[in-house]
Amino acid sequence: MLKKTLIVSTALLNMILFPAVAQAKTYTDTAKCAVIVHDKSIAPANPPQWVTGTGTGKTKALACTAAKKNATSKAPRGTYARHCDCGKKI
Repeated sequence: MLKKTLIVSTALLNMILFPAVAQAKTYTDTAKCAVIVHDKSIAPANPPQWVTGTGTGKTKALACTAAKKNATSKAPRGTYARHCDCGKKI
């Protein structure tokens, strides 16, 4: 009986001292950026008007920053992305 009580007490003590670690929340966001041509000699003939990207992070702001970085990296040669917005319908 004492051994069983000791095991239960140890289990309860572990639950109190070391609670289960909750999963960290991960945010996902999408960014949409306008494409601006800055060098017509190397830009595609018909560049897209917009580029989109997705990103994840521990906070909404970090997810938005990652999404903007992903979107700007998708701009074709001779163009650049600007006026990026997160969380809007695409």
